[in-house]
Order: sequence, then C-alpha cells, then structure tokens
Amino acid sequence: MRYWPKCPADGVCSPRSVGLFYLGRIMKLIVEVKDNRARFVTELLESLSFVKVRPFSDRKTEVLDGIREAVAELRLVKKGKLKVRKAEDVLNEL
Repeated sequence: MRYWPKCPADGVCSPRSVGLFYLGRIMKLIVEVKDNRARFVTELLESLSFVKVRPFSDRKTEVLDGIREAVAELRLVKKGKLKVRKAEDVLNEL
C-alpha cells in the first residue's frame, strides 16, 4: 500500500516525491533541516522506536545534489529547453 505519489515509469520522481523511496516495508526519507534545528529534529526522530536516524555526510549530500541537478538538466533537455553537446565535440576541444 502506497501513501505517497508514485514515480513515473521512467523512474524519475517529481519534486513532490523526491526523497521518498519504498523498499518493501521500509520507507527511506530524506529530511532537509536548517542547521540551527538539526539537533532538535535528530533527537525527536531518535526518540521514536520505529525510526532509524543516519545523518548524511557532506560527501553524500554533494553527490545527491549533483544527481538532482543532472535529473533537472535531463528534464530540460527532454523539453527542448536546453541544448546538448556531443561528447565528440567536447573531447575535440580538449
């Protein structure tokens, strides 16, 4: 049973559903919190016996941000709002 929007067939989730992943009977949720409230939210979530809290490292955050940017750019390419360059042209410039 799903309680959140389903991702389209291409596997790219909309901004409303980014951060929600359904794995069997476990949902993984990414929560963005301002630094000054992070400790409070972490303690609140840890107080719930059914929640496992694992903070992201800076490196993982950078990787996720990069993936989100890439997906956003791919959407623009599909809509024709962003032009792509051939890999061959990029390599020739080097």
